Amino acid sequence: MTETPYSTSVAGSASSSTDTTQRQAWIIVLIAALVGLGLAIVWSFEVADHVLGANIANTIVGADAKELVLDSSSLLSGIIFSIAAGLAATFTACNCVVFSCIAPLTAGKSTMSLWRTLGWMALGILLISGSYGIIGTLLGEKLPILNNDTLPIGKGYPIRLAQSSLIFVGLGIIFVWWGLHTLQILPNPLAKLFARNPWFKPFGLGLLIGCFTIGRPFGLFRKAFSNAIVAGDPFFGGLAIALQGLSNILIMVLVLLGLMYATGGRFERWLSANPSRITRFTAISVIVGGIFFIAYWGLRVPSYYEIGWFPHMSYR
Repeated sequence: MTETPYSTSVAGSASSSTDTTQRQAWIIVLIAALVGLGLAIVWSFEVADHVLGANIANTIVGADAKELVLDSSSLLSGIIFSIAAGLAATFTACNCVVFSCIAPLTAGKSTMSLWRTLGWMALGILLISGSYGIIGTLLGEKLPILNNDTLPIGKGYPIRLAQSSLIFVGLGIIFVWWGLHTLQILPNPLAKLFARNPWFKPFGLGLLIGCFTIGRPFGLFRKAFSNAIVAGDPFFGGLAIALQGLSNILIMVLVLLGLMYATGGRFERWLSANPSRITRFTAISVIVGGIFFIAYWGLRVPSYYEIGWFPHMSYR
Protein backbone atom coordinates (compact mmCIF):
# COMPACT_ATOMS: atom_id res chain seq x y z
CA MET A 1 0.00 0.00 0.00
CA THR A 2 1.37 3.41 -0.94
CA GLU A 3 1.51 5.78 2.00
CA THR A 4 0.19 9.27 1.35
CA PRO A 5 1.90 12.37 2.82
CA TYR A 6 -0.40 12.62 5.85
CA SER A 7 -1.48 9.02 6.39
CA THR A 8 -2.42 8.41 10.01
CA SER A 9 -2.19 4.63 9.97
CA VAL A 10 -0.51 1.78 8.11
CA ALA A 11 -0.84 -1.98 8.23
CA GLY A 12 0.83 -3.41 11.28
CA SER A 13 2.54 -1.31 13.92
CA ALA A 14 2.74 2.45 13.38
CA SER A 15 6.13 3.61 12.19
CA SER A 16 8.01 6.65 13.47
CA SER A 17 7.56 8.18 10.02
CA THR A 18 3.78 7.83 10.31
CA ASP A 19 3.85 9.31 13.82
CA THR A 20 5.79 12.28 12.47
CA THR A 21 3.39 12.95 9.61
CA GLN A 22 0.44 12.60 11.97
CA ARG A 23 1.96 15.18 14.30
CA GLN A 24 2.63 17.45 11.33
CA ALA A 25 -0.99 17.14 10.26
CA TRP A 26 -2.28 18.13 13.71
CA ILE A 27 0.19 21.03 13.87
CA ILE A 28 -1.23 22.27 10.57
CA VAL A 29 -4.76 21.99 11.99
CA LEU A 30 -3.78 23.90 15.15
CA ILE A 31 -2.07 26.71 13.25
CA ALA A 32 -4.95 27.06 10.79
CA ALA A 33 -7.52 27.05 13.62
CA LEU A 34 -5.62 29.77 15.50
CA VAL A 35 -5.45 31.91 12.35
CA GLY A 36 -9.20 31.45 11.78
CA LEU A 37 -9.96 32.42 15.38
CA GLY A 38 -7.64 35.41 15.14
CA LEU A 39 -9.41 36.63 12.02
CA ALA A 40 -12.79 36.30 13.75
CA ILE A 41 -11.49 38.43 16.63
CA VAL A 42 -9.90 41.24 14.57
CA TRP A 43 -12.42 41.26 11.72
CA SER A 44 -13.96 44.70 11.15
CA PHE A 45 -17.43 44.55 9.65
CA GLU A 46 -17.41 48.36 9.74
CA VAL A 47 -14.54 48.46 7.24
CA ALA A 48 -15.70 45.48 5.16
CA ASP A 49 -19.37 46.51 4.89
CA HIS A 50 -19.42 50.28 5.21
CA VAL A 51 -16.11 51.24 3.59
CA LEU A 52 -15.05 48.60 1.06
CA GLY A 53 -18.50 47.27 0.23
CA ALA A 54 -20.24 50.63 0.08
CA ASN A 55 -17.52 52.25 -2.05
CA ILE A 56 -17.55 49.39 -4.55
CA ALA A 57 -21.34 49.54 -4.91
CA ASN A 58 -21.41 53.36 -5.08
CA THR A 59 -18.80 53.35 -7.85
CA ILE A 60 -20.74 50.83 -9.96
CA VAL A 61 -24.17 52.49 -9.68
CA GLY A 62 -22.76 56.03 -9.72
CA ALA A 63 -24.66 57.10 -6.62
CA ASP A 64 -25.13 56.28 -2.95
CA ALA A 65 -26.28 52.67 -3.34
CA LYS A 66 -27.76 52.64 0.14
CA GLU A 67 -30.06 55.57 -0.61
CA LEU A 68 -30.74 54.75 -4.25
CA VAL A 69 -34.42 54.29 -5.08
CA LEU A 70 -34.75 51.24 -7.34
CA ASP A 71 -37.29 51.01 -10.14
CA SER A 72 -38.80 47.54 -9.72
CA SER A 73 -40.19 47.72 -13.28
CA SER A 74 -36.70 48.08 -14.79
CA LEU A 75 -35.05 44.70 -15.33
CA LEU A 76 -31.72 46.26 -16.35
CA SER A 77 -31.38 48.55 -13.33
CA GLY A 78 -32.30 45.68 -11.01
CA ILE A 79 -29.68 43.42 -12.61
CA ILE A 80 -27.00 46.11 -12.40
CA PHE A 81 -27.78 46.73 -8.74
CA SER A 82 -27.67 42.99 -7.99
CA ILE A 83 -24.24 42.71 -9.61
CA ALA A 84 -23.08 45.77 -7.67
CA ALA A 85 -24.37 44.22 -4.43
CA GLY A 86 -22.57 40.96 -5.25
CA LEU A 87 -19.24 42.68 -5.88
CA ALA A 88 -19.72 44.86 -2.80
CA ALA A 89 -20.15 41.73 -0.68
CA THR A 90 -16.79 40.28 -1.82
CA PHE A 91 -14.87 41.22 1.32
CA THR A 92 -17.68 40.98 3.86
CA ALA A 93 -17.77 38.35 6.62
CA CYS A 94 -20.46 36.45 4.69
CA ASN A 95 -18.25 36.05 1.62
CA CYS A 96 -14.54 36.54 2.41
CA VAL A 97 -14.09 32.79 2.92
CA VAL A 98 -14.55 32.44 -0.85
CA PHE A 99 -10.81 33.17 -1.13
CA SER A 100 -10.15 29.93 0.76
CA CYS A 101 -11.48 28.16 -2.33
CA ILE A 102 -8.48 29.19 -4.43
CA ALA A 103 -6.47 26.23 -3.10
CA PRO A 104 -9.08 23.52 -3.86
CA LEU A 105 -9.57 25.00 -7.34
CA THR A 106 -5.83 24.93 -7.94
CA ALA A 107 -5.71 21.31 -6.83
CA GLY A 108 -8.59 20.47 -9.16
CA LYS A 109 -6.58 21.67 -12.15
CA SER A 110 -4.68 18.38 -12.09
CA THR A 111 -7.72 16.46 -13.39
CA MET A 112 -9.25 19.02 -15.77
CA SER A 113 -8.48 22.40 -17.27
CA LEU A 114 -8.80 25.49 -15.09
CA TRP A 115 -11.62 26.85 -17.24
CA ARG A 116 -13.62 23.62 -16.98
CA THR A 117 -13.04 23.65 -13.24
CA LEU A 118 -14.31 27.23 -12.99
CA GLY A 119 -17.25 26.35 -15.23
CA TRP A 120 -18.42 23.52 -12.98
CA MET A 121 -18.03 25.76 -9.92
CA ALA A 122 -20.05 28.54 -11.59
CA LEU A 123 -22.80 26.03 -12.45
CA GLY A 124 -23.06 25.02 -8.78
CA ILE A 125 -23.31 28.67 -7.73
CA LEU A 126 -25.97 29.41 -10.35
CA LEU A 127 -28.04 26.40 -9.30
CA ILE A 128 -28.20 27.37 -5.61
CA SER A 129 -28.36 31.17 -5.86
CA GLY A 130 -30.78 31.13 -8.82
CA SER A 131 -33.11 28.69 -7.04
CA TYR A 132 -32.95 30.83 -3.90
CA GLY A 133 -33.88 33.90 -5.95
CA ILE A 134 -36.92 32.15 -7.44
CA ILE A 135 -38.08 30.76 -4.08
CA GLY A 136 -37.47 34.10 -2.37
CA THR A 137 -39.50 35.95 -4.98
CA LEU A 138 -42.41 33.57 -4.44
CA LEU A 139 -42.20 33.74 -0.63
CA GLY A 140 -41.82 37.51 -0.52
CA GLU A 141 -41.54 39.06 2.92
CA LYS A 142 -41.92 35.60 4.50
CA LEU A 143 -38.29 34.97 3.61
CA PRO A 144 -36.37 34.85 6.94
CA ILE A 145 -33.50 36.98 5.63
CA LEU A 146 -35.95 39.84 5.00
CA ASN A 147 -37.72 39.43 8.35
CA ASN A 148 -37.09 42.21 10.86
CA ASP A 149 -38.57 40.31 13.83
CA THR A 150 -36.42 38.98 16.66
CA LEU A 151 -36.19 35.74 18.59
CA PRO A 152 -36.60 35.80 22.41
CA ILE A 153 -32.94 34.98 22.93
CA GLY A 154 -30.49 37.29 24.68
CA LYS A 155 -31.62 40.84 24.04
CA GLY A 156 -33.53 39.79 20.93
CA TYR A 157 -31.68 37.94 18.18
CA PRO A 158 -32.83 39.05 14.69
CA ILE A 159 -34.36 36.22 12.69
CA ARG A 160 -32.26 37.16 9.64
CA LEU A 161 -29.06 36.77 11.69
CA ALA A 162 -30.30 33.48 13.12
CA GLN A 163 -30.57 32.22 9.55
CA SER A 164 -27.09 33.55 8.81
CA SER A 165 -25.61 31.86 11.89
CA LEU A 166 -27.24 28.54 11.03
CA ILE A 167 -26.05 28.58 7.41
CA PHE A 168 -22.51 29.82 7.98
CA VAL A 169 -21.77 27.65 11.01
CA GLY A 170 -22.95 24.66 8.98
CA LEU A 171 -20.73 25.70 6.07
CA GLY A 172 -17.84 26.23 8.47
CA ILE A 173 -18.16 22.68 9.77
CA ILE A 174 -18.09 21.38 6.18
CA PHE A 175 -14.95 23.39 5.38
CA VAL A 176 -13.19 22.16 8.52
CA TRP A 177 -14.18 18.57 7.68
CA TRP A 178 -12.78 19.14 4.18
CA GLY A 179 -9.45 20.23 5.64
CA LEU A 180 -9.32 17.29 8.06
CA HIS A 181 -9.99 14.71 5.38
CA THR A 182 -7.44 16.41 3.10
CA LEU A 183 -4.90 15.69 5.85
CA GLN A 184 -6.40 12.19 6.18
CA ILE A 185 -7.37 12.76 9.79
CA LEU A 186 -11.00 12.02 8.91
CA PRO A 187 -12.34 9.73 6.17
CA ASN A 188 -13.90 11.11 3.02
CA PRO A 189 -17.25 9.37 2.34
CA LEU A 190 -17.36 11.06 -1.08
CA ALA A 191 -13.95 9.77 -2.19
CA LYS A 192 -15.38 7.25 -4.67
CA LEU A 193 -17.77 9.83 -6.10
CA PHE A 194 -14.90 12.30 -6.62
CA ALA A 195 -12.71 9.60 -8.15
CA ARG A 196 -15.39 8.53 -10.67
CA ASN A 197 -16.56 12.09 -11.38
CA PRO A 198 -13.71 14.65 -11.08
CA TRP A 199 -16.13 17.41 -12.10
CA PHE A 200 -18.18 16.92 -8.94
CA LYS A 201 -15.55 18.47 -6.65
CA PRO A 202 -15.61 21.97 -8.27
CA PHE A 203 -19.37 21.59 -8.77
CA GLY A 204 -19.79 20.77 -5.07
CA LEU A 205 -17.57 23.71 -4.18
CA GLY A 206 -19.88 25.90 -6.26
CA LEU A 207 -22.89 24.55 -4.35
CA LEU A 208 -21.21 25.53 -1.08
CA ILE A 209 -20.39 29.03 -2.35
CA GLY A 210 -23.96 29.35 -3.61
CA CYS A 211 -25.13 28.69 -0.05
CA PHE A 212 -23.27 31.86 1.01
CA THR A 213 -26.15 33.68 -0.67
CA ILE A 214 -28.73 31.91 1.49
CA GLY A 215 -27.04 33.12 4.67
CA ARG A 216 -26.18 36.62 3.49
CA PRO A 217 -27.63 39.43 5.68
CA PHE A 218 -25.66 42.19 3.85
CA GLY A 219 -27.80 45.33 3.60
CA LEU A 220 -27.34 45.94 -0.13
CA PHE A 221 -28.09 42.30 -0.89
CA ARG A 222 -31.33 42.50 1.08
CA LYS A 223 -32.22 45.65 -0.86
CA ALA A 224 -31.58 43.88 -4.19
CA PHE A 225 -33.69 40.93 -3.04
CA SER A 226 -36.51 43.18 -1.89
CA ASN A 227 -36.54 44.87 -5.30
CA ALA A 228 -36.85 41.48 -7.03
CA ILE A 229 -39.75 40.58 -4.75
CA VAL A 230 -41.55 43.87 -5.47
CA ALA A 231 -41.17 43.17 -9.20
CA GLY A 232 -43.00 39.89 -8.53
CA ASP A 233 -41.30 38.02 -11.39
CA PRO A 234 -39.66 34.72 -10.29
CA PHE A 235 -37.53 34.69 -13.46
CA PHE A 236 -36.20 38.15 -12.67
CA GLY A 237 -35.62 37.18 -9.04
CA GLY A 238 -33.75 34.04 -10.02
CA LEU A 239 -31.63 35.86 -12.61
CA ALA A 240 -30.81 38.78 -10.32
CA ILE A 241 -29.75 36.63 -7.37
CA ALA A 242 -27.87 34.19 -9.63
CA LEU A 243 -25.82 37.02 -11.12
CA GLN A 244 -25.28 38.38 -7.62
CA GLY A 245 -23.89 34.96 -6.67
CA LEU A 246 -21.48 34.92 -9.61
CA SER A 247 -20.37 38.48 -8.81
CA ASN A 248 -19.31 37.27 -5.36
CA ILE A 249 -16.51 35.19 -6.88
CA LEU A 250 -15.32 37.56 -9.61
CA ILE A 251 -12.40 39.04 -7.69
CA MET A 252 -11.42 35.60 -6.37
CA VAL A 253 -11.36 34.26 -9.94
CA LEU A 254 -9.18 37.18 -11.05
CA VAL A 255 -6.75 36.44 -8.22
CA LEU A 256 -6.69 32.77 -9.21
CA LEU A 257 -6.07 33.58 -12.88
CA GLY A 258 -3.31 35.97 -11.85
CA LEU A 259 -1.62 33.26 -9.80
CA MET A 260 -1.89 30.70 -12.59
CA TYR A 261 -1.09 32.84 -15.65
CA ALA A 262 0.34 36.25 -14.69
CA THR A 263 3.21 34.61 -12.80
CA GLY A 264 4.35 32.83 -15.94
CA GLY A 265 3.64 29.44 -14.39
CA ARG A 266 5.98 30.02 -11.44
CA PHE A 267 3.19 29.64 -8.89
CA GLU A 268 2.03 26.39 -10.44
CA ARG A 269 5.59 25.02 -10.58
CA TRP A 270 6.18 26.00 -6.94
CA LEU A 271 2.95 24.31 -5.89
CA SER A 272 3.68 21.06 -7.73
CA ALA A 273 7.37 20.88 -6.77
CA ASN A 274 6.53 19.16 -3.47
CA PRO A 275 3.79 16.48 -3.47
CA SER A 276 2.53 17.47 -0.02
CA ARG A 277 2.53 21.22 -0.69
CA ILE A 278 -0.89 21.30 -2.36
CA THR A 279 -2.24 19.16 0.50
CA ARG A 280 -1.03 21.64 3.10
CA PHE A 281 -2.14 24.62 1.01
CA THR A 282 -5.65 23.23 0.63
CA ALA A 283 -6.01 22.07 4.24
CA ILE A 284 -4.81 25.33 5.77
CA SER A 285 -6.99 27.52 3.55
CA VAL A 286 -10.26 25.66 4.09
CA ILE A 287 -9.71 25.14 7.83
CA VAL A 288 -8.94 28.84 8.31
CA GLY A 289 -12.12 29.72 6.42
CA GLY A 290 -14.21 27.15 8.27
CA ILE A 291 -13.05 28.18 11.73
CA PHE A 292 -13.64 31.83 10.84
CA PHE A 293 -17.24 31.07 9.85
CA ILE A 294 -17.87 29.03 13.00
CA ALA A 295 -16.28 31.56 15.37
CA TYR A 296 -17.62 34.72 13.74
CA TRP A 297 -21.19 33.66 12.95
CA GLY A 298 -21.61 31.13 15.74
CA LEU A 299 -19.95 33.08 18.58
CA ARG A 300 -19.06 36.68 17.80
CA VAL A 301 -22.28 37.83 16.12
CA PRO A 302 -24.54 36.27 18.82
CA SER A 303 -22.35 37.90 21.50
CA TYR A 304 -23.50 41.33 20.26
CA TYR A 305 -26.96 40.31 21.43
CA GLU A 306 -25.77 39.04 24.82
CA ILE A 307 -25.81 35.40 23.72
CA GLY A 308 -22.57 34.13 25.16
CA TRP A 309 -19.29 36.04 24.91
CA PHE A 310 -16.56 36.32 22.31
CA PRO A 311 -13.57 38.70 22.25
CA HIS A 312 -13.47 41.20 19.44
CA MET A 313 -11.80 44.46 18.50
CA SER A 314 -13.87 47.60 17.91
CA TYR A 315 -12.84 50.06 15.21
CA ARG A 316 -15.42 52.72 15.92
